[in-house]
Amino acid sequence: MSQVASLALAWALVIFSSAPKPRVRSWAREIPAVLTTSAAVGLAKTRRVEMPITEKMHAILHEGKSPREAIHELMTRSAKSETEL
Repeated sequence: MSQVASLALAWALVIFSSAPKPRVRSWAREIPAVLTTSAAVGLAKTRRVEMPITEKMHAILHEGKSPREAIHELMTRSAKSETEL
């Protein structure tokens, strides 16, 4: 997935997670995403792979980071080549 597509997905997740919620809400769609994010961050750490978007989503979901702050950090980080080893 390209960096632009990844950022678009992250932005969509942030918007979804911070939007006003109805009183009755189905968690069926959200629970797998929360668990997958935790697993992905753990796997990335063991494999020494940098996954900044996933790390920010994990911080939003599990560490109380504000979506606005996470997006700002992603958009202002130094650029790297996706093929850089």
